[in-house]
Amino acid sequence: MNFRSFDGSRCGFPKPLNLFHSIRKNLMNIVKTTLSVAALFCCQGMAQAQSNMLDAVPMQGSMVMPMFRYMAAHASLHVMVPDTRPMLMPLEMSHPDHHFHATAPWYHALDPAHHGMAFNRQYGFVMDPSSDFLPLGAGIWIRQTSADPGLKSFLYRGGDAADQAWEPMFGTDGSEDTFEWNLKMFHPAFAAPKGSAALKASFEAFVVDLGTGMPMEDIETASFTLHWDVPAPSGEPNLSIETKVVLSWEGAYAGYMVESSASLEHPMWHPMGMTPTLVDGAYVVLVDSNHPNQFFRLRKMLPGEGQDGSMDHGDHPDHHAHP
Repeated sequence: MNFRSFDGSRCGFPKPLNLFHSIRKNLMNIVKTTLSVAALFCCQGMAQAQSNMLDAVPMQGSMVMPMFRYMAAHASLHVMVPDTRPMLMPLEMSHPDHHFHATAPWYHALDPAHHGMAFNRQYGFVMDPSSDFLPLGAGIWIRQTSADPGLKSFLYRGGDAADQAWEPMFGTDGSEDTFEWNLKMFHPAFAAPKGSAALKASFEAFVVDLGTGMPMEDIETASFTLHWDVPAPSGEPNLSIETKVVLSWEGAYAGYMVESSASLEHPMWHPMGMTPTLVDGAYVVLVDSNHPNQFFRLRKMLPGEGQDGSMDHGDHPDHHAHP
């Protein structure tokens, strides 16, 4: 069947075979284009994921260098700590959308996927260029003398996977509290749980005889303290409400402890081990309300006895209470 076009020329339907080849060719072009676009997005996604992986633990700021100086004329060691206070920050705050390689030794301690700790490596221990030479055969060791609860210290080493290190130091997790320094600059890593307040740690540096490992008593040691700030929390604080049982008695009766028993029929009294607080003229102890059925009593403490009742070996006159 033929038709005439608007210009008067003859036209007709295309042959079925030609129409099939035309459709097939168009479909193949669409598939190729779709695969190319998908491959492009896949490569871009892989590249983006690779760029968000960190090979090293960031310092979290510029170097802050405590400088060690030995003064031979005064037979003394001095440590000068800059006023700058490094900031302990979790990775998701300092490097959003970044992660550590899962094979890195610090991965479980710091990565956001494991609710990693806030950390900092800005402090860099270094010898002062103006320092005198140490006595022959002497070295400097550094001991941590105290630290706020929650603060941890780690000997960090980056580089190739085989050389990486994340080892507890300065008493962290039962490690030695003393570091045998080789006098080369090093940046220990310090970490703490997220949400911690500002923290500090105190140290003592002393000159030792490397042959015996004993301090040189005639050289004065140096004490110094390191401080860390924490970022101001974002958003608003969360208000929580807890139900407590309030036990109280007159403030004129000091030296009593609270004991509890699950039954009065066959009582077994045990110290609660809770130190009362004096509030508005009365001693107050707060007890969790989710405890099973309990009875409470007051007992006069023996001379020298603590609230845990460790010196208690007998029964004493008591005053019962049941919430």
